[in-house]
Amino acid sequence: MVSSTSFIPFLNSASAFPKDLPISGSFFAPNTERIYIIAKPEWKPNKECLGFGEVWKITPDKGINHPAPFPLKLAKKIIVSSTNEGAIVYDPFMGSGTTAIACLQHKRNYIGSELSNEYVELSKQRLKPYEMQTSLF
Repeated sequence: MVSSTSFIPFLNSASAFPKDLPISGSFFAPNTERIYIIAKPEWKPNKECLGFGEVWKITPDKGINHPAPFPLKLAKKIIVSSTNEGAIVYDPFMGSGTTAIACLQHKRNYIGSELSNEYVELSKQRLKPYEMQTSLF
C-alpha cells in the first residue's frame, strides 16, 4: 500500500554527460546518464538549482582508485539543489566517499553504506581532510 507520504508525486529528471564511452563504427554508444529526483509533494527545489537546465556537462573525476568514481561536481549539484544545510544524505553505495565529501563541503550530514572493505578504507582516507575540526564554534 502506498501512503500519501510516499516518495512518488514529484518526479523530475536531468541528464549528465559525457561518460567517455568509445563510439564504434557500427553503432553509437549512449553517452548520457539519467538522474531522477523523486520526492514528497511538499518538496521544493532550492533556488541554487535555478538555471541548471535538463542537461549538465560533467566530466568524470580522475586519479581516484575506484573503477567508477562518482564525479564530485555532480554530487555537489544534486546535494545543493535538493537539500538544505543540516540535512542528512544517505548514500547506499558509498564507494570512494564522493557524496560524503560533497555533504561536508556544503554543511550537510551524511550516512554511507559500503560492502567492500577496500572502498571503506579509501573513503576514510579521502574524508580525513574534510572531517578535521576547523573551528570551536
